[in-house]
Amino acid sequence: MTYRPPDKDNEVYKMAVKVVERSSAEDNFIKRFLPREIEILAEIEHPYVITIYAMMEMNEKAFFFMRFAENGDLLEYVTSHGALRENHGRLWMRQLLLALDYLDRVGIAHRDIKCENILVTANLNIKLADFGFARKFLAEDGRELLCETFCGSLSYAAPEILEGRPFCPKKVDVWSAGIVMFIVFNLEKPFRRKAPQQLLLAQRARAYK
Repeated sequence: MTYRPPDKDNEVYKMAVKVVERSSAEDNFIKRFLPREIEILAEIEHPYVITIYAMMEMNEKAFFFMRFAENGDLLEYVTSHGALRENHGRLWMRQLLLALDYLDRVGIAHRDIKCENILVTANLNIKLADFGFARKFLAEDGRELLCETFCGSLSYAAPEILEGRPFCPKKVDVWSAGIVMFIVFNLEKPFRRKAPQQLLLAQRARAYK
């Protein structure tokens, strides 16, 4: 699908479309997470966050029209091209951390940082995507709110999440970014445990590969 900005007659962009079917999604997702995602995507704009051109709902479906990433996601990229060289990896990690710094400044935590949610464009920049688990972490009085709900992927989870205690969502985003960095340089996860308690023990022992 293509998109032509109304103020740029000579420019045409290829778009990707994310479709959420309300009838097949879990009730908790429809009532809590989907409204948050729509609200957050309408507010944010940053060079290293995926551009959303339009959102609409029709026939019990939600449509998100976004920038198309020509090189797929980060996991696909390193799987096909191999581990990143230091200069390349440093550039992309800087872009990811700039995106997280922006989200921190506007009071938003992503809560699902992983290679599959980082897209690679044709000119080899990255875009942070998929805000399905994102939430605002600032109360009206400016206090930072803690989270108790586990979101995201187990392999990228910070120790405090695995311990089952309330956690600061922006801090666990940084932990997950560190897991991303390890993967793009080593082509494997630092802690390859499938059970949460085993993963937590490996983290505490610093038993990374």
